[in-house]
Amino acid sequence: MPVSPESSSSDLTVERDAALARLAALPQAAHLPPETRRQWLDHQLERLREESAGLAGRGSSLALDRQIERLSGFGASEIGVLVGERRGEYSPFATAREICAAKLLRALPAPPTGPMQRGVELEPHARHLFLRHSGARPLPDLRQAVVAHRPRDHGWLLATPDDLVTLNGRTLVVDYKAPAEPPTAVSLEHACQLHQAALVAEDRGIRIEGLVLVALNLREWTVDTFLVERDPALDAEILAAGQHYWRDWVLQGELPPWPQRDAASRALALADLSPAAKAELERAALGYVRLDILAKQARELAARARDQLAGLAAEHGLRESVLVAPVNLSRASTWDAAAIAARLPDPVPPELTRPKWDAEMLARQVRALGGDPTPALLDRALDLDQAADWLIAHHHVPAESLQRIEYTVAVSRRKPDQVLTEPVRDAARTAAHAFAAPGP
Repeated sequence: MPVSPESSSSDLTVERDAALARLAALPQAAHLPPETRRQWLDHQLERLREESAGLAGRGSSLALDRQIERLSGFGASEIGVLVGERRGEYSPFATAREICAAKLLRALPAPPTGPMQRGVELEPHARHLFLRHSGARPLPDLRQAVVAHRPRDHGWLLATPDDLVTLNGRTLVVDYKAPAEPPTAVSLEHACQLHQAALVAEDRGIRIEGLVLVALNLREWTVDTFLVERDPALDAEILAAGQHYWRDWVLQGELPPWPQRDAASRALALADLSPAAKAELERAALGYVRLDILAKQARELAARARDQLAGLAAEHGLRESVLVAPVNLSRASTWDAAAIAARLPDPVPPELTRPKWDAEMLARQVRALGGDPTPALLDRALDLDQAADWLIAHHHVPAESLQRIEYTVAVSRRKPDQVLTEPVRDAARTAAHAFAAPGP
């Protein structure tokens, strides 16, 4: 039954008063000015109104009580960023500073992103497939006990596991994901998420005997299951990282510094590496050289063999597509650009050409003439330079937090290095020829 505007407004007023009371009861409330609390709450309520009316651009946010609950500690989905940053590993999606800023209401929650919405829509399918194929039985009462529990010694420790299940007499924590591409390994963030849920469960007195990451495989419409080994050292890292950022920063009303990500401050010269590290790099480099040269020789031989085969087909005048051994030889007529160009007048008549337009210039001219080019807009591509400059100028995000360090790899062409590469090239050529030769 539809809710009338009057009753809806009344309900929101009651909800707003209750939410303000809960915000005032947060452990860090002394550092949350009343006006900041009201602004944060107004933003959340407006977002929920838009979603209720179907006006929000995408997805649904968490319920208001869950959003306030998440302010009272670090969730399992956040702890991996904190652990990684203390290790010197950085997530491109968030930093410890941004997570702490959210706890202090200094950053308004963003609406759900595309990947988040994909998870909301598809993770139930991952759960259904996993339960059906594995025979695992959900334990909803135990899961709810974990969600409601707060460890006495680590009150900031939050967990909302996707599932607690029993399988073959063992109680497992399960996390469901719906990634765009099937994962090949368990990331630190996912490992931390499962470990934190286990820590909360065990503090509640629930014995956890396994951690499982279940990823929906969109290509095959099945699930890829990863068993995550419990690591006591990671448990300790989680508790240390959470305690550090909660006690030393959030409860002090302060933000940790942006991570230092400039390459110059972290890079080591080759001479500074240990002998074992240098030997490992050298082994990997020599392996790459051999495979890179072998691949190039194989590509050259394959191209030469392809051209030879096409030449033989033309020489013998094959008139139709045929199968020779396991190779399809397809005959088709295409325009010969050189033959056509040689016969055209100079300049080429404009009606015989296809224009290549400068889209940006055309759009500017249309606007200058009072027109609107918007209906012809197919899509917009993110301008990374502009977007980075905007984040730096308006949100004061350090450039280093928006960058990543990449290394390029290429075989040296210097003459002094040929004493190493030429023997490999000769061996690769010989091996590629031998491999391509038909057997007896």
